[in-house]
Amino acid sequence: MMIDEKMERRLDAMSALARETANAMPAAQVERNLMAAFRARHARRSMPYGAIAASLVLLAASTWLVRYPAPPVTARSTEVVTDFIAVAGADPSEPVDSPILVRVTLPRAALVKFGLPMNQERSSEFVKADVVLGNDGLARAIRFVQ
Repeated sequence: MMIDEKMERRLDAMSALARETANAMPAAQVERNLMAAFRARHARRSMPYGAIAASLVLLAASTWLVRYPAPPVTARSTEVVTDFIAVAGADPSEPVDSPILVRVTLPRAALVKFGLPMNQERSSEFVKADVVLGNDGLARAIRFVQ
């Protein structure tokens, strides 16, 4: 019973304190100082987490690249290609400063247009081709890939 009486007295005292201070307001300067301190602490705290996270991502990426470097790019040795054939209408004497090589897929019937033989039974299939584009974006030459 002793504990219950002490608890009741404390609750009564806290209730009385709450009633007395219900309308109490802190001094304006105290409130400004408290808010400034809160903002300063909050601003300092959030900034380092982003920097730490970015550093960890960079560290993990660089470690991964050191341990598992990309394999060297090698030419495909299994491809069989024709020689480049000039595209009709392209001026072979016009210089191409920086040509662009583009891999495309064409109907097999395109072989005939460039003077190459085509199996009629496979005419519905497609073939791969490398097209050389000039500075103006027009096709200059083509080679077929098997």
